[in-house]
Amino acid sequence: MALITITEGYGGNGKEIARQVAKTLGWTLVDDPALREKIVAKGFSPDEVDRFDEKTPGFFELFFHTRPHVFVKVLESVVYDTARSGEAVIVGHGSQVLLQDFDCAFHVRLFESETRRAAALAKKSGMDPDAARRLIRQGDRDRAGFLKFAYRIDWEDPGLYDLVIHLNKLDGKAAAELIVAAARAESMQECSLGALEAMEKLELEKRVRAALIERQIDPAHILIEIPEKGRVHLAGVVTNAEDRQRVVEAARAVAGVKELSSRIEVVRGGD
Repeated sequence: MALITITEGYGGNGKEIARQVAKTLGWTLVDDPALREKIVAKGFSPDEVDRFDEKTPGFFELFFHTRPHVFVKVLESVVYDTARSGEAVIVGHGSQVLLQDFDCAFHVRLFESETRRAAALAKKSGMDPDAARRLIRQGDRDRAGFLKFAYRIDWEDPGLYDLVIHLNKLDGKAAAELIVAAARAESMQECSLGALEAMEKLELEKRVRAALIERQIDPAHILIEIPEKGRVHLAGVVTNAEDRQRVVEAARAVAGVKELSSRIEVVRGGD
């Protein structure tokens, strides 16, 4: 079992290349519709997904609402849940960051010039070429901004990727064949049982963290540990006994939490 993540600029041909790779390998394709369906199932409306998905939250939205932060944690939980379920080709959504520490994940960056992507978009949609170029630029800014907001990384950092393919020189078919060849290489590592268990723990940890944020609880001072499947241990500090109770109740209500222990201390105020 192994994983491939594919990252591309807005308006590129990455989704079709990912589809070809998944079909050839017989792996699951996890693209925008698949991730969207999973996120909606976890309580986000389709409109919210459209508003938050790979976009930079506005200042006032960040200042007055927790939903962008909750969305990131839910997205992370969905990526980990998908990754541990089997061999998959995952398109975008920070998967190259979330799975960076797993040796069984192979990260691909597809690069295609803005000019080529804009021309292809204009031809496909009948859009004015200048309008297509502006849309491409905005899409790239949104994706870069989302990754900077969510993970404080520059998506153009070559250190995030194991393979960079320039589609200005290789067509989609050749790019797909190159990725498939890499996936079939003897040196490609399969996900160990330990790695799959780690993903499962991360998936639950992200859902617990999302639950805290959704209840207006700042998780910055809360340590969430998953020693084994279904077991959650909380530690940290809060300013009053009511917040301590809210943290425990929020975590206990998360699906999949079977056993909960807490060593959260009140550092100001009283019981």
